[in-house]
Amino acid sequence: MPGLDGSGLLFDSFVDELQFSDVEVVAYPSDLQPDYETYVEYVCDCLPKGEVVLIAESFSAVIANLVASRSKNVIAIVFVSSFLSSPLVGIWRKLAIWGLPVLRFLPMNHFLMRRVLFNNSYNMSKFIEVMSHLPKTMIIQRLRMVLSKQKTDRIEVPYLAIHGRYDRLVRTPISDAIFINAPHGLLQCAPTKAAQLIHDWVDREILK
Repeated sequence: MPGLDGSGLLFDSFVDELQFSDVEVVAYPSDLQPDYETYVEYVCDCLPKGEVVLIAESFSAVIANLVASRSKNVIAIVFVSSFLSSPLVGIWRKLAIWGLPVLRFLPMNHFLMRRVLFNNSYNMSKFIEVMSHLPKTMIIQRLRMVLSKQKTDRIEVPYLAIHGRYDRLVRTPISDAIFINAPHGLLQCAPTKAAQLIHDWVDREILK
């Protein structure tokens, strides 16, 4: 399940490293209403009939957790660079929400995004290509969803949380997170390490 881009197109290297026979990448349609309920319904409709482990990156963490609370097919979640409520609180959250419309008039700063998301350790050409096809209005809508989520919902299934030690975006990870040497975009910058951690955990804790 993808981050803010919603495309799933940034997972190629990570999916290649996963040692599972059946992997499906979820992509969010551009016409989804910008609220968690709509996203949750969409993902529930995408779930296979059998048991499934959700791997949720960043923006998708809240969605995955809500899906798991509704579907018995979800037996575990892997949270990657994730948060279950707004990363900003108090006055900072309010200021961020207030300033969101301004983003519509600002050009994308690829240097800043590479620094914040990938710590300068990722080839940006793919990211720029994906983001160039994403309307700014959609980015703003998804950011508003994130910032508006103040309540942290209970996690009802076994989970693994992986967080980048150099994450500049999410400073407070999910509890019990395992830290690896990676930035926020750790599935892009450390796909082999992330895939190995996930495989070992699923094999040890879920398929035991």
